[in-house]
Amino acid sequence: MLTNLLVNDFPSVYAALVEAFPHKPWLRRTETLDQHARSTPLQHALARKNNGIAYSLSLFDQHGLGLMDTPDEPEIIVALCLMAQALALTKASDGRARSRLLKRLEGAFRNPDDMRALQMELHTATHLHRLGSRVEWSDECSGQETYDMLIISSSGQEVEVECKTWSEDKGVAITAEQAAGLLQHLDGIKTKLIEIVKPGEVLAVTFTVAAGLPRGEPEQRRLALDLVEAIVESQTEKVDAGQISFLKLPAPLIRQLEADDRITYCSQLVDAAAGPAVGYRAVIGDRQRAIVVELRSERVSKKFSRMLKDAKHAIRDQMTGTRPGCLVVRLEGISGPELLERITEAGGVPTVFAHALFQDEQHEHLDCIVWMSDPALQELAPGIGSSQSVSYVMRRSQGRYSNLNLGIIFNPH
Repeated sequence: MLTNLLVNDFPSVYAALVEAFPHKPWLRRTETLDQHARSTPLQHALARKNNGIAYSLSLFDQHGLGLMDTPDEPEIIVALCLMAQALALTKASDGRARSRLLKRLEGAFRNPDDMRALQMELHTATHLHRLGSRVEWSDECSGQETYDMLIISSSGQEVEVECKTWSEDKGVAITAEQAAGLLQHLDGIKTKLIEIVKPGEVLAVTFTVAAGLPRGEPEQRRLALDLVEAIVESQTEKVDAGQISFLKLPAPLIRQLEADDRITYCSQLVDAAAGPAVGYRAVIGDRQRAIVVELRSERVSKKFSRMLKDAKHAIRDQMTGTRPGCLVVRLEGISGPELLERITEAGGVPTVFAHALFQDEQHEHLDCIVWMSDPALQELAPGIGSSQSVSYVMRRSQGRYSNLNLGIIFNPH
C-alpha cells in the first residue's frame, strides 16, 4: 500500500484514474454543481467545500502540475494522494472485490458523505500499514463481517476495525445545508433589505427558531419572505417559526474595504458587540452598508446521542464479537491541537463517550477507541507529501482483551 507520494507522480496517478473511469465522474459532478453557481452562490460555496475531492481533480484535469505553488496545491495533493491509495487498493484486490471498490469510489463522487467515509478508511489503513500491520478489507455487502477492515499486527494479532467520521453539524437542529438554503433566499431579495440600513451602518439580525428550519425550497422561500417583511417593519414579535432580534452598529470603515474584507469587518463588529456567532451567519450588503443575519435554534444539540447510537451499531452489529475490536473516530473540523485539548479536558466528550461505551456489557469485545484529528498535509521531504493526523488511543482497563495491549498497534508511542 502506498504511504507517500512524489509530486512528479501526480500526472501518472491522474492518468491511471482516467483509465479506471474514462467518463471522469468528478467532472460530471462539478459541472452539475456549477450550473447552479450563479443563482445560488451561498449554497454553491457549501457544495464546493463538501465536494473538495471532485473539484481538486477537475482543476488538475485542466491545469495539471501548473497548480503547484498556488493556493490550490494542498487540496490537490490531498485529492491525488487519496486517489493513489484507492487505485493501489483496487489493483491489489481480486476481480469481485476490485469491481466493488471501483463502484464505491465512483459513487463517492456523487455523495460527499461516502467520499469522507472512504477517505477516513484509507487514511486509517495507511496509518496502520506504516506501523507494520497488514490490512484486509471485509466484504461489507454480504455475510456477518461488515466491519471496515481486519488488522493483523506484526505479532499476528487480529483486530476488527470500524471507522466513523462525523460531520460538524451531526445531530444539530439546523444543518449547514438548511442554513445555506434560507440565507440564499434572503440574499436573493437583499435589495429590499438593504434599503432599511443607512450608509455606514451594520444591522445585526438574529433569527431563533424553536427547532429546525424547513427543508423544502418553497417553504424556505416563504420563510425568507416573512423574515424580510419582519425585518423591514422592525417587527420583534414571533414570525412563524421563530423570534427576531435587532442590533444597529456604526461601521465607519465599511466604504473603504473590498468585498472579502468587508464581510470580515462586519462580522467582527457584531462579534465585539454581541459575542461570537453560535449559529450560521451571513453578511448581506453593498459597499456602504450591510445586514448580518444569524440563524439559531433553541433545541439542544443531539450530537452526542447520535454519535453514541452510531457507535453502538458499529460495535454490536458490524463487529462480530469473536475478536477484539477497535472503533476509530474522526470528528470533522478538529485539528491535532484541538483534539488533544478535548482529550485532556475534564469531562470532555471523548472521555465521557469512551466511558459510556466501555461500561456497556454488550461491548466487552471493544478493546480500544482511537480518536483522530482532521488530516493535515505534511511535507516529508522536498517533493514528497503525505496526509497525516494526530491520533489518541483510549483503552479499557479491564476486559476480555485488556491484557493484549492492542493500543500499541495504533499508536506505539
